[in-house]
Amino acid sequence: MHAHLDTPSPWVVRWAPLVTRGPVLDVASGGGRHARFFAARGLEVVAVDRDAQDLPPAIQFVKASLEDGSPWPFAGRRFGAIVVTNYLHRPLFPHLAAALGRPTVGIYCATDPLATGLYGSAQAVNLGGAQKAPSIP
Repeated sequence: MHAHLDTPSPWVVRWAPLVTRGPVLDVASGGGRHARFFAARGLEVVAVDRDAQDLPPAIQFVKASLEDGSPWPFAGRRFGAIVVTNYLHRPLFPHLAAALGRPTVGIYCATDPLATGLYGSAQAVNLGGAQKAPSIP
């Protein structure tokens, strides 16, 4: 595993203060760096990935392919935050939007902005939360 994938993305860490309630959904979680990060903050966390992962019992793991046409594994569920990093599958957008509870935070970064310099592809959205979004330098 790459060292930079063992620790939470600085982008996620930057926006994490907006996440004040769970459950947090970590989409395409890989080894669970963001799932572990939010679980350590005391939040309920659900991680989903196509490959089986060895995660702590406090994190609910769902093994599911999100690209093979299978049903969305979280139909009817709402999340206090959804985190997606280093993953882009546009057909999921309607499912992600439907899974956002209110108030909620979505942290989406298709690429690692610190590695690529592509900050235009990174988004953090506070939808009705009580806190103001941190400023972006």
